[in-house]
Amino acid sequence: MELRPHVLIWAFVSLAACQWFDPVVTESDAMIRPYAFVNVDLDLDSAHCSFSQSGPLHEVGLDEGVMEACVRIALDLDETFETCATGPDNALGMWVPSIGAAGAGPGDTLKLLATTDKWNDFTSTAIIPHSPQCAGMTLNVRSMTEGNKTFDQIDVVLSQAEGERKWHLLQLLMQVDTVGAGPPKFRDLRTDDEDVVVRRHGGSKLDNALLVDDEAWDNNVRPLRFRVRNKLDEGVPYHYVLMIQSISEELHAFYTDLELLRREDGMEVSGNVDGADGCFGVTHSSIHLLFP
Repeated sequence: MELRPHVLIWAFVSLAACQWFDPVVTESDAMIRPYAFVNVDLDLDSAHCSFSQSGPLHEVGLDEGVMEACVRIALDLDETFETCATGPDNALGMWVPSIGAAGAGPGDTLKLLATTDKWNDFTSTAIIPHSPQCAGMTLNVRSMTEGNKTFDQIDVVLSQAEGERKWHLLQLLMQVDTVGAGPPKFRDLRTDDEDVVVRRHGGSKLDNALLVDDEAWDNNVRPLRFRVRNKLDEGVPYHYVLMIQSISEELHAFYTDLELLRREDGMEVSGNVDGADGCFGVTHSSIHLLFP
């Protein structure tokens, strides 16, 4: 069975862009705040923009209306066109061409401008990250057991050039290679690495990504070991699809804060959008196939 990497990336980014629409408690019982989340994957030709609003969980409800939003994403906002869409003001999603990011390189500043007929303008900037690089990866099949559970173990060595700083997000899918097996499915991940945050927020389709910060690197490499439960019968053919994303520092902080909030280890979620809560991030993606 042949997997098409660009299809897999599209599926992953589409899911990741829609994970935070649930309202949150605001500081004021009468306060309703706009939310914006935009993650620009530079390996795609468009970016998904999510607009929502948060408010009190008691007494005062969220407005339910229609909103128009127009968005520009570019290195130079004056040299690109805007894309507009109309939808619910508490859950508006739209795809915006990222042609304005063409030619961008690591360290460049990407800009966001969103105008709506309900809120003031949303603006933000994000620094473009370096592409993800791997010095090696290994799959050890059924190499671990915990009680009656069997796990495959994966070792990955992330790498970077001298002077670079990188933040990563990793996810894993399993593809069963039999007729009628269906598409690949995201798998739950476990790790004993204390410097890695296992992201479990976002529902069953988004949980268990690994968030790796810029610490614990040694000589510009970052060894990473994690495991995934293998429930297949012996002899059933399969392989894994490992998605490695190099993400902007602000996006890493946003994802990490969401996970800490879910664990009740934190009270605030960082953001970098002026005029709204939320995050504007940039991503480079790579896909790797792992066969037993």
